Amino acid sequence: KVLLLFLRIPPDSAYVRYTADVYAPGGAPEGSVTITPAAGQDQWPVSVPALHREAGKYTLNVHGITAGGDSKDLGNTAFELQIER
Repeated sequence: KVLLLFLRIPPDSAYVRYTADVYAPGGAPEGSVTITPAAGQDQWPVSVPALHREAGKYTLNVHGITAGGDSKDLGNTAFELQIER
């Protein structure tokens, strides 16, 4: 099972890719997802494995990566995971 999230990142030709780091409700890192931009696209579907996730507020921290490998923090967003039984 996976969670499918849609991230909106304003296009910027300075970045050849983006990374979205996922943090659990307690702040522990849960993994990272790489996003390769396409011309004219500002929204990307991001798949995050859903197994063994706890309910709560998760944070995504997005970085832009330049062709030279430099990373710039572009901001973060959060989502609430609710589990129904």
